[in-house]
Amino acid sequence: MCVISYQHKGLLEAIKEVLPYVLHRQCSQHIYANLRKVYSEIQLRNLFWKAAKSTVEGEFKNHMDAIRQISPGAYEHLMTREPNTWCMAFFSTGLACEDVENSMAECFNAVILDARKKPLLTMLDEIRLYMMDRFYNLKELAKKWEGDVCPFAIKKLEEFGEDLKFWRVHPSGHNEFEVRNGLESYGVNIEKRSCACRLWDVSGIPCVHAQASIMLTHHDPKTFISKWFGKAMYISSYSSNILPVNGNNLWRESPYIKPLPPIERRMPDRPTVKRKRHVLGRDDKFSQVSSNSRTVKCQNCQKKGHNKKTCKNPHVEPDPKPNKKIGRPRLDPSLTQWTRHSRGGRRGNRGGGRVPRDVMSDGDGLDMEDMDYITQQITEFRKSSYTDGANVEGGLEGGGQGNEEEEGHGQGDEVEGGGNGTCNEEEEGYGQGDKVEGGGDG
Repeated sequence: MCVISYQHKGLLEAIKEVLPYVLHRQCSQHIYANLRKVYSEIQLRNLFWKAAKSTVEGEFKNHMDAIRQISPGAYEHLMTREPNTWCMAFFSTGLACEDVENSMAECFNAVILDARKKPLLTMLDEIRLYMMDRFYNLKELAKKWEGDVCPFAIKKLEEFGEDLKFWRVHPSGHNEFEVRNGLESYGVNIEKRSCACRLWDVSGIPCVHAQASIMLTHHDPKTFISKWFGKAMYISSYSSNILPVNGNNLWRESPYIKPLPPIERRMPDRPTVKRKRHVLGRDDKFSQVSSNSRTVKCQNCQKKGHNKKTCKNPHVEPDPKPNKKIGRPRLDPSLTQWTRHSRGGRRGNRGGGRVPRDVMSDGDGLDMEDMDYITQQITEFRKSSYTDGANVEGGLEGGGQGNEEEEGHGQGDEVEGGGNGTCNEEEEGYGQGDKVEGGGDG
């Protein structure tokens, strides 16, 4: 029998007293959680899990030496946590269990999350009903298995044998083999169901070396899986049932005074509904996050992941912030130039203002000298013309006759829809100018 628990001191002492002869392991997930509070480097995380899942003592020492080179403090922290309780290299054989973390308890806690919020008797009754259904469903599920081995064990067997093609087997006789891959070499004994890597001994499922040796003898590796993963053993584990309980309407009345519920105390602030996840269950890089989902930054040491109140690092002056200019950013003067434009026609753009150089020369194909020359010619022409006004909107200047609104006889800068004679259209006229749209004499 094997028990896996957290590092709670009460559990450690209770298991020693109640189950003195039972193998007690510690959950490596919580050991790393305590390590991460002080040493949060990613390299330490990878090396820790390699050390925890090492199957031989030499491999465990190599990974721990690498941790000591990165952080001597992390090495001392892990060595004081009794590695023989959380490293696979020190686990006893024959139990068919290679787990280094207590994932089963985490799954059970997630299932009873709603029941834990209810009163004691109601909580226990819901847990009893859940376990009653679970026993029956798992037993019925096992009866539908096609083979005699648990599907989980077959899946684990396939995972162990992913690199099977890279290993070469050398038979030694008496069901003993030497399996090699480059400089690595392991001895396998099929009769004793043992391998030098100790993975087969601890897990009860043939490792990649054992699978290579078994297939050389033309046998099926599934037949060498431990009996603890058999169909008959699985059904016998859930053969017992939990007896049903009648409702309180069938209970006998008691002559004693009924106990009253405790006085309800309203705690300050709103009650928490969401589960407070562990530091390892979060996706962010740092452990502490502010209320607006932003990483907390310490104002003392300028590092992220904690605040000034809990900081133990020396004070560091923050970087000076650059002075921010007030107002809208100015446009580069080299890209613009002030120009003079006429007011324009009713259908044209607004005149005047600041226009980029490329815009001025791109529309009409004229440069600055041409525009100045044209402006000068227009000015001289205005002085010598016989128009009554300048910049008449619509482009019709001077006097004239017509039947519609914008008809006349004259000369101007811009004439839209000009023509010869009188007509009934809105924008007709007889005149001369720089721009004539729609045809005319100019």
